[in-house]
Amino acid sequence: MLLQSDIKSILKQYQLTIEAELELLLKEPSLNSLAQSQALESMHYSVMNGGKRLRAILALITAEAVLNSETQADFKTNPASGLALAIELVHCGSLIHDDLPCMDDGDLRRGKPTNHKVYGEAMALLAGDTLLCYPLEVLITKTPELAKLKITRVVLELIQAIKDMIAGQALDLELPSKAQKTIEDLKKMQELKTGALLRASVRLAAILAGANEKQIIALDSYANKLGLAFQITDDILDNTISTDQLGKTAGKDLKQNKFTFVQEYGLEGASKLAIDLINSAKDDIDSVMIYTAKLKLIADYVISRNN
Repeated sequence: MLLQSDIKSILKQYQLTIEAELELLLKEPSLNSLAQSQALESMHYSVMNGGKRLRAILALITAEAVLNSETQADFKTNPASGLALAIELVHCGSLIHDDLPCMDDGDLRRGKPTNHKVYGEAMALLAGDTLLCYPLEVLITKTPELAKLKITRVVLELIQAIKDMIAGQALDLELPSKAQKTIEDLKKMQELKTGALLRASVRLAAILAGANEKQIIALDSYANKLGLAFQITDDILDNTISTDQLGKTAGKDLKQNKFTFVQEYGLEGASKLAIDLINSAKDDIDSVMIYTAKLKLIADYVISRNN
């Protein structure tokens, strides 16, 4: 039986595999034209500068769960391997854009200077742009042989998740100036900005692994609640730990007077909401016949992490 103490070693095993595959991806011949400028170097800087790889790990673990596999599958035989890489690339690109002065104006990301601080705003923008389109090529070319209908569904849903993520960023920019802010506005924004990719990691992995509709619905609900709990925990951490621990500037939400879950509920109330969401998410996947142990550990990790 897996214990919560196992989570760090489990995450590390998946992280090492994912990072080795990402390194190979950035050497693909299809990216050679970018190497003629600093664009590829800029991409490499943000893709390979650490990070939890949570979305990619969720994709791999979800596929294994649907296949009822307790052990980590060989990466190349996991039906969600291409999806895991694609979503991780999209996430890294979104962080480059998120940190730009015209967005959240971040100076630090994962404990290092943000991309535009190293390569300039123009090159950072181009690197981020590439990391939003290149993943579609990765998904199609790195996914094992699948029925045309299934891969089409997955590609279209990933494109929608990217559009939802962008819509969430737009709402994030607009929310501070909105005269009447509601908690529903905040939840909607975060379900799109943070939740869309995380949800796609789980939902699309389930589809690729051959889940039935009941399993897809349960996993989709799990992922939706997980994404919201993840963002609430981010809000809590922004208010409670140091910049060194967080890997990015702490206390920024308060300084910018951003509308957050902590502002709405307080630290105790926000923490309770996150815990309730995680418990409900675990209940969702208990209702279907899949291997749930790792997914439950990930759920607990989301609200117990310190960065």
